[in-house]
Amino acid sequence: MKCPECGNEITAEMREMGLCYVCGFNQFAEYEQRLKEEAERRKIEKQKEQEAVAALAKKEEHERWKAAHPDADGKYYQYKTVVVKDKFMGQVNAPEIERVLNEMGYDGWRLVSSFTNEVGKNAGAIGVGEVALGLNATMDETVLVFERVVKV
Repeated sequence: MKCPECGNEITAEMREMGLCYVCGFNQFAEYEQRLKEEAERRKIEKQKEQEAVAALAKKEEHERWKAAHPDADGKYYQYKTVVVKDKFMGQVNAPEIERVLNEMGYDGWRLVSSFTNEVGKNAGAIGVGEVALGLNATMDETVLVFERVVKV
């Protein structure tokens, strides 16, 4: 290998030191700088490539979604379910339902369905001879289903 500055033959010792003893050319510093620049260039290229791939994937996903939902006109629906437990004695918890409806409406949600779900709990049963004793507790809860339009 020859020195790029003076053309002198570079010995193994000079190569190890990274310095041409004839002209003082510091190959190591130049080489290190080239490595840093190359690494930075590769990092920027890789980042741009990743951004391009992500943008393309997002565009393809959007196109697939549009093809599957031709009548959606660039929007889709997001859904949320809220469960409101009834009061202790089985009464509907109207104030809590009203609070949830108002809060969800304020955030852009619209009630699309509601139903009552009876949750049963069997605590246990004991039987001795002809006498049996069992405990069964049920509780109702109101399930509210909301939706809102989300633009794609």
